[in-house]
Amino acid sequence: MNHTRVLSVGLLLVLTACSAEDPEKLSLDFGGGQDSLPLQPDGPLTCESEDLVAAPALDPGNPAVQTPQLRVPLRGSAPGAQTMVAKGASGIARPVSVSSDGRFCIDVDLLPDIDNRITLIPYSGLGCPGETMQISVRHVASTQPDAGPTAEVQNVARDAVVTTGGEAHSIKVGSKELLVDGDSSSYARFSMTDWDINGACDAFIWVKLDLGKVYTVTRALLRWAATAVEDRTYATGYAVLLSSKENPVDPSTSHADWVTVKSEIEGGAEDPTLVFSPERARWVAVLLYEDAATRLIPPPQEIFELAEIEIMGQDPDAVPEAPMDSCK
Repeated sequence: MNHTRVLSVGLLLVLTACSAEDPEKLSLDFGGGQDSLPLQPDGPLTCESEDLVAAPALDPGNPAVQTPQLRVPLRGSAPGAQTMVAKGASGIARPVSVSSDGRFCIDVDLLPDIDNRITLIPYSGLGCPGETMQISVRHVASTQPDAGPTAEVQNVARDAVVTTGGEAHSIKVGSKELLVDGDSSSYARFSMTDWDINGACDAFIWVKLDLGKVYTVTRALLRWAATAVEDRTYATGYAVLLSSKENPVDPSTSHADWVTVKSEIEGGAEDPTLVFSPERARWVAVLLYEDAATRLIPPPQEIFELAEIEIMGQDPDAVPEAPMDSCK
């Protein structure tokens, strides 16, 4: 008698019996390791003998037909289901449990700028798939109604219409348009006639910006030319004025058309960042005051080399981005 063969057969039967007690599982990889749904065990309880779980029902209005979000929560009910799975264009969403009262919420990723077809699959406690439900959600990029500035804070002075005035002056280098071209390597060199050498430093030239529409502004940045420190051509006295009037008078700290939001009389050579409380304004004026650094060449002159004016603000009428919705 071959005892080795008998032992081998007996061992095979034991291993087979043990493996039958551990049901197979359906493994799904969702990017963070594998999740498993149990398949039905061997025996009389099979998916064929179990009633199908009914198709899930989504809450009214959920989800929207189109959305700017790249992830949407699907909320609804699936009585009799234990687990919910969603398959979409971007792959399979991580399964979620269905509560005892049949409620579920599952986050589904969308692919941008297309119609995303999504299939919802309920699973019973035995891991049997039920009746499916299909929906379509279109992702659309978020845009502003006027295709203008968004609610994001940005430099609203870029390419603004620029005018200058005040004391007799001229622009010796560059042009006033360079002050809003976004390039701090270019600049305008202002030369202001200053006969009042020993008087108070109250004479000024102004630079006025037409932003084109009303914005909510919160700070101004003045950038001097690269040579301003060495040549002592930065202003130590300056002011920022705002106006929301349709057609204000020339910039003046004493006229009701203008609000002075920031002023400085002892500024340094560094580029100043001037922060102030939010104000609605279409017009911005920067006043550059004489500072006793007069060039005693006929006629006496004050020289200012200004490279850029930036006004940080946002469109007060912009539609804010919708808050991100999720199951969490």
